[in-house]
Amino acid sequence: MARSVRVLVDMDGVLTDFEAGLLRGFRRRFPEEPHVPLEQRRGFLAREQYRALRPDLADKVASVYEAPGFFLDLEPIPGALDAVREMNDLPDTEVFICTSPLLKYDHCVVPLGGAALGAPVRRTNYPDKGQDGGLGGPAH
Repeated sequence: MARSVRVLVDMDGVLTDFEAGLLRGFRRRFPEEPHVPLEQRRGFLAREQYRALRPDLADKVASVYEAPGFFLDLEPIPGALDAVREMNDLPDTEVFICTSPLLKYDHCVVPLGGAALGAPVRRTNYPDKGQDGGLGGPAH
């Protein structure tokens, strides 16, 4: 009997355009504040890059991605959803959507649920990246 292949697909930057959504949300919510242009965004932590512009901007940028609906409103990367659906339809293949948790993670995994793709969501921790959080414990 053949063993199933498990495919883990990251959400941010693979399925959805987190960076463009973050910039759009920040500029919409705080139009008078300085921002980090998309082509200048570096690293994993948006908070730290905004803090370097001005300390109070760290909490403002975090409030954008912690807001209800932020993850649901992210634009998909062209072709990414079709690719996941195709993989999910392959025999002996299990597809999981993975994402790193944030400190305030109230509005991401539960609403997404992977239902639109027919794939479950699996929360993962990447402590080596030093992300904005890390809930620890087993993936859900």
